[in-house]
Amino acid sequence: FALNSAVIAAGVVSLTLVCTLTAAYALAKLEIRYREAIFYFLVAALTLPTAALTVPLFITVRTLGLYNNPLSVVLPLATLQIAFNVLLARSFIQGIPDELLEAAHVDGASTWTVFSRIILPLSRPVIAVIAIWSFVGAWNEYLLPLIFLQKEEQQTLTLLPSYFVSRFAADQTKVAAASCLIALPTVVCYVAFQRYFERGLTAGALK
Repeated sequence: FALNSAVIAAGVVSLTLVCTLTAAYALAKLEIRYREAIFYFLVAALTLPTAALTVPLFITVRTLGLYNNPLSVVLPLATLQIAFNVLLARSFIQGIPDELLEAAHVDGASTWTVFSRIILPLSRPVIAVIAIWSFVGAWNEYLLPLIFLQKEEQQTLTLLPSYFVSRFAADQTKVAAASCLIALPTVVCYVAFQRYFERGLTAGALK
């Protein structure tokens, strides 16, 4: 169960970071057509709760043949987290001086070089925030694994307490132990990246 949760969380964090940072950089610093329209379209996606998308997601997963596949949880979770994370990352990247990027372009740096050598190192606080948020959201997800992962060997740690609760009795000791196991990685992750997490949230709020 823990290994399945770790695999799903790692996939969600990786996919969310790649999509969020590249999209935020494009929407903050690159001159692309309909940039503001695309941004507000992403912001509008914040109004969509996971529960309202359950039926369309189920139909899509069955159509693509991803039922009982970790991708059936990774892809929707990453997609649902991208909108808010782009809003946060774009605000942070906009605070990076344009003169710094222009100087790099004058020295012959390409768009990708500017992104990898300047934007990413300066964005470590917001990257930590996105990584922690994505990890916590994926690690604590209950609904999607419950629907899409029916095989016992593929289910996640959040479904473990239900195994210790029966119709007539519940093993509260094992439920409490499972709850501690579920919460422990989240606490460790926050403690390890606390400094970056607070800086990233503050920068986004001020912007």
